[in-house]
Amino acid sequence: MQPKMRRNLPGTFLTQNLGEGAWRLSRSEAAPIDVFLRGAESGAADALRSPSVRDIGIEWRGDAVVLTMTSAEQPRIIAAQSAIVHEPLARLYEALPLVSLDAKARRFWRRVLSTRRFGAPQPPSALNPRSASQESATIVKGLGKILLLSG
Repeated sequence: MQPKMRRNLPGTFLTQNLGEGAWRLSRSEAAPIDVFLRGAESGAADALRSPSVRDIGIEWRGDAVVLTMTSAEQPRIIAAQSAIVHEPLARLYEALPLVSLDAKARRFWRRVLSTRRFGAPQPPSALNPRSASQESATIVKGLGKILLLSG
């Protein structure tokens, strides 16, 4: 499976300089998203200081990341060492190729899970022979330890 090597992120982003070539680009519109850049080239500061950074395209390459964006109404291209895109979980899972079960498999697992309750705790009671035998085994084990230590 080939991972996604390019992402297009439409919208207007607020930029924040984190120092030493690190930047945070935040979009707080309908679908909030953050892009963290590390090792941005020296000319990136001019493009990222603009109050209107829009429509970011990120392309991951072997040794670098290339960002294309519109800054101050001009197209800009920036290179960086790495870029991390942080999205809310609901949006993140939409992009992943997750396994989905067909109708036959869903019916099978529904039957299996409905007939057996995995890990369902059983309340201790006098009517439950399992808990009664466990309690008596614990008592006998404790008594055996006491007799061994005192004898």
